[in-house]
Amino acid sequence: MAGAPPNPRDAFTGSPADRFLNPFRLHVDPMARLLLIDLTGDLDLVYRGFEPQAFDDAVHGRGVIVLGWRRDGRIDVFHQSQVRVAAATYSIAGEGLHRIVERPLDGARFVIGPMGVDADLSFDDLEGRRIELRIVERNERPAERFGLLAPMGDVASRPAAMPLVLLRDFGFVRVAGAEVQIAIDGRPHGVGRLPIPIDGQRRHMLRYAEAPLIATVNPAQDGPLVPIAAHVDAVDDAGDLVTLVDGAGHRAIERIERRSGAQFVRWTFDRPFPNPLDLRPGADLAGRFVLESDPRVGRVRGEYRVEREADRVRVRVVPSGGWTPSERRWSVRFIYAVAPVFRRWPKTYRWDAEIELGAAAEVRMRSGWARVRTGR
Repeated sequence: MAGAPPNPRDAFTGSPADRFLNPFRLHVDPMARLLLIDLTGDLDLVYRGFEPQAFDDAVHGRGVIVLGWRRDGRIDVFHQSQVRVAAATYSIAGEGLHRIVERPLDGARFVIGPMGVDADLSFDDLEGRRIELRIVERNERPAERFGLLAPMGDVASRPAAMPLVLLRDFGFVRVAGAEVQIAIDGRPHGVGRLPIPIDGQRRHMLRYAEAPLIATVNPAQDGPLVPIAAHVDAVDDAGDLVTLVDGAGHRAIERIERRSGAQFVRWTFDRPFPNPLDLRPGADLAGRFVLESDPRVGRVRGEYRVEREADRVRVRVVPSGGWTPSERRWSVRFIYAVAPVFRRWPKTYRWDAEIELGAAAEVRMRSGWARVRTGR
């Protein structure tokens, strides 16, 4: 990202504050495995798809859950007892959470190996109907995979945060040698196929990923905004590593990073984001940003704007550049071309925040996301 000109000095007060107001937050959730199943043809009356997820970490425990994507846009969560499920995690998707229920999922199998996915999951839904999901790849060639930002955020109508589902090891189930059995209450259901082969092999519209990273950007807030120290170069702010630099004689945020094991999400600003406490009334500044993770996943680009009027500071973040993939294979890039939602969905998000300045214990922020129309 080419460097932007520095912020003008006349936008700032005479002396820098010793505390910094950081309005941004990153949160990450690790996951062991993910499988996405869309029903086609003769659709079920309740569900349009299912999403098995496997966990093995200190936050969630070890086990399997299955999301049931309802036709009304809401989500049912079926989970084993040993998996800890937070309602807030699923409230930001689609039309929000419908129900969370425990199911034993006895004998559940969900693994991903070099040759692909091997899943066999059965449980009863809210109406007592038996759901059976069996997908087994049997192929002599290892599965070729690539990086992807999943367009999960496209189905959220009232997002409480911007969800980034970062898939660095993503693949489609191959048709040759695959066993696919999807049934609801004994009734079989079909799944679609990709319009073109990938690496010379036909693919089902069944997607899976190992070690996905689920990031939420700037969860909505209405409450106190706690300052951080301005005199240090890096500070841990509620789990986010915030790097500060000097700009026009004042401190500014160069980047924010959140890690989960070996994985990370990084938010880099150009121009560095100024301290709202240092802005003069009437100041109106803008810059660009990049959200990125593993290089295989590509990056999201956008713009920010910050302005001060009296004792109020308004901040706007717009991912106007959308998502730029890093994958170069023509067959994969063709998918992005015929399904532009992959690139465009971040452009439909906009975050607005209003900060009410006051004494150290009185600074408050009200923020939230909205979906906006875009012509590109």
